[in-house]
Amino acid sequence: MGIKKPTVLTPEEILVHGEVYGIPRSESYEMDSSYFSVAAALDTIRYKRDQKNLMQPLQALYFDASGSLISYSVNCSVGGFPNLKWNRYGAFDQFPAAKSVELDTMNTLNNHLLHINPLNNAPFPDLRTYDYTVLVYWCRFMGRQSKRLVRIVQDNVRLGEGKKIMVLYVNTDNFWVEAELVK
Repeated sequence: MGIKKPTVLTPEEILVHGEVYGIPRSESYEMDSSYFSVAAALDTIRYKRDQKNLMQPLQALYFDASGSLISYSVNCSVGGFPNLKWNRYGAFDQFPAAKSVELDTMNTLNNHLLHINPLNNAPFPDLRTYDYTVLVYWCRFMGRQSKRLVRIVQDNVRLGEGKKIMVLYVNTDNFWVEAELVK
């Protein structure tokens, strides 16, 4: 499946790897290690499914203009071998994409934005001016699986013609290195 061991990447290395995947530098972000505490703090009985989903390396999250989650796909829910089948049931044939996992109300855009940092030294765009915001969590250590996710989301966003859509690509490599140290 092309999966490697997570390694620490500099901001420039993330930007270069992102360009290989077709990610614009202006839309490149990095997950902050504080994200781990959010997922770890969830009640493991009541929110077991949500905790599992939040801790997946590859995710596509679609939010409406109010910042509410309207579609959510994670690597563990799409299946497939040797490549993940992101569009197995036609989820990405429409915009916004159909969900592959159940939505939870605590999973808001603002909650995610608290744990990502821009790599391009620019302030966050004013997301209130967009009809939709899409977060793509990707990582170098997932290799072609990340590249395939980025490509399918980019193709899907093209289906939203006439809508104002912002895509934020959030690299998670350094987060996973740190998460491995926590174990």
